[in-house]
Amino acid sequence: MKRKVLAATMVITLGIVAVLSTVVFIASRQETAPIDLSNAFEVMRLTPAHATAPDFSLASLGEYPDISLEAYRGNVVFLNFWATWCAPCVAEMPAMQTLYDRYRDDGLVVLAVNVREEEPVVQEFIDRLGVTYPVVLDRNGRVTSLYNVRGFPTTVIIDRSGNVIGVKLGYHDWDEEETMNAFGAIMQMDSL
Repeated sequence: MKRKVLAATMVITLGIVAVLSTVVFIASRQETAPIDLSNAFEVMRLTPAHATAPDFSLASLGEYPDISLEAYRGNVVFLNFWATWCAPCVAEMPAMQTLYDRYRDDGLVVLAVNVREEEPVVQEFIDRLGVTYPVVLDRNGRVTSLYNVRGFPTTVIIDRSGNVIGVKLGYHDWDEEETMNAFGAIMQMDSL
């Protein structure tokens, strides 16, 4: 009698273990639903893109060492091409600072790529604006060409896996609350 009870207990226990193991296995294989970025892209007027971001290394201003894009893998990179003579570029830089301040602790990196200007001119300009995100110098325009930039400002959004996911040509109010919230959706994703 004791053997029958012991055998039945073992069968029940093994059955429960098997069911739980199956549930855990299935749950671990479930992929999370992809984040729908269509609304975020519409708010920010981003053109969707799907390409590997070309790596580069450029000299930087201030306290930052020379910067390589690859060093920021695992972060969302806001790559902005600009010049001091470009009024829309100048107008959006404080808004970019606000966006950076809001999301930098969540892994946002803003890289402002100045195109073909002398370092003293750029340094004086940046000091006057008081931006704290890294500014790099594309002295010969090589990186600008690599990213096929055709006008200023141009912003390229790169996901945490190093893929270009969106491009914005022209000025944008990056610090508007609707834009900041939309950008939050990008910050939540791993990659597209």
